[in-house]
Amino acid sequence: MLHQIGVGALGPVFRTYEPTRDRLVAVKAFRLDIIPEQAQALADELSRAAEAGLVHPSIVEPIAAGVEGTLAYRAEEYVAAES
Repeated sequence: MLHQIGVGALGPVFRTYEPTRDRLVAVKAFRLDIIPEQAQALADELSRAAEAGLVHPSIVEPIAAGVEGTLAYRAEEYVAAES
């Protein structure tokens, strides 16, 4: 189940639970219909970031990225923080 925890310039941010790895995950959604000419470039960038497997204490772990219709998403490690 998704729980909206914020909203960015291009769309909402959700927190959800990934039962297979027993962890919380943040999902950032990007509305591609806002800037249609950049939709494919954004989708490609999200996919590359998720596949890069970067590991560093200052970088949240990318989990997955993709496109569903007019919505691109990026799932990443959830880090609770104060605004």
